[in-house]
Amino acid sequence: MRKLITALLLFTAIVADMSSMKLDSIQDVALTQDNFIIEPEELTALALAIEPTPVREYIEPPYTTHDIELLAKTVWGEARGCAKEEWRLVVWTVLQRVDADDWGDTIEAVVTAKCQFIGYRAENPLDPAMCALVMAELMDWARGAEPPTHELYAPTAPYYFFCGDGTNNWFRAVW
Repeated sequence: MRKLITALLLFTAIVADMSSMKLDSIQDVALTQDNFIIEPEELTALALAIEPTPVREYIEPPYTTHDIELLAKTVWGEARGCAKEEWRLVVWTVLQRVDADDWGDTIEAVVTAKCQFIGYRAENPLDPAMCALVMAELMDWARGAEPPTHELYAPTAPYYFFCGDGTNNWFRAVW
């Protein structure tokens, strides 16, 4: 077993280094380390025995970098003085509206709709913590997660509206 593990480690090192080498075949390589030798035939057999890792299919996310910026700027304008949990609820308010199709079918359409998210401004800054939170919530949304609730601020979902006092926001389904 030790010989196989060492062989795998050496083989990996050789393969990683081969990009700068000009070889006609893997037969041209013999590995030597501390009296441990792998003959070219063994190396070929080892190379054939290693199965490639399957490549996962790439799935285009249903959001863009522009969507992340729109949501982060919305969170900054609507909830920058609030707890991070309320930031999440602002993001999910927008996402639930996108899913409902009553306010627009894109994040941009929902965020920029007239008289809806008055805290959104294109010139709002991009806060790194808000961008990270937005990205995490968008990944959850893309995976089909349910909107989060909060005992005090959003006791039930769905919620499409919120109002606040400058310190906290309260989320609800109807205006």
